[in-house]
Amino acid sequence: MVARFGGEEFVVLMPGAEELRARRTAEAIRQRIAAQVFALEGGRQLHLTVSIGAATACGGVDVEPDTLLRRADDALYEAKRGGRNRVVQGSAAARTSHRL
Repeated sequence: MVARFGGEEFVVLMPGAEELRARRTAEAIRQRIAAQVFALEGGRQLHLTVSIGAATACGGVDVEPDTLLRRADDALYEAKRGGRNRVVQGSAAARTSHRL
């Protein structure tokens, strides 16, 4: 499920997804957005990028939704600080940052 969450932010809920699947999905979203080119007047082109923060609940551990959102939000801002156009995974942000 995809939902708008705030001004320029979106949430993608993937019940049952483990960390690797969530990170791969986030990276696929990032790549598809980066590959899209928008034609503007005068022959100009617009290229978009996206920074993504991901968070997962591991191994059946019961995690409050607010906690997951906070982890994802922290990861999002880590991605932005790290140069944007990247995916960062939750609490292990420095270890799992990717940029292509």
